[in-house]
Amino acid sequence: MLIVFGAMALVAGFVFGMESWRLADEVHDAGDVLIVRNGRRKVRIPLRSIVQVDCSRLGRPTTLTLWLEVPDAFARRIVFVPVGPAPLFFGRHWLAEQLQSRIRHMQSARMDAVTMKLHAVDPATP
Repeated sequence: MLIVFGAMALVAGFVFGMESWRLADEVHDAGDVLIVRNGRRKVRIPLRSIVQVDCSRLGRPTTLTLWLEVPDAFARRIVFVPVGPAPLFFGRHWLAEQLQSRIRHMQSARMDAVTMKLHAVDPATP
């Protein structure tokens, strides 16, 4: 019986260690970019390069996952524990909502600029 509990403790420790290893050490909001530090590596991630923001709904602590359009120094995603109050039960973290809203706004502005540029070079336009 003691061997079973010991094995379960080892597996739980391994899983917890793997989960904490993949987390970024720091993520700072610098306006249009996020500054991400993991160990000695520090990378600037433009908000426009983030495709999606996911929020863990089960388990503690709550984690946010930023999915990147193009893999960066931290691979295709950045996972971190956000500061501030965690959502109750199955709610989405307020920071995930805020980041997703800002990203959508930037993508919309980028699409508007591309559309305006296309209209400006259209030879059929008088």
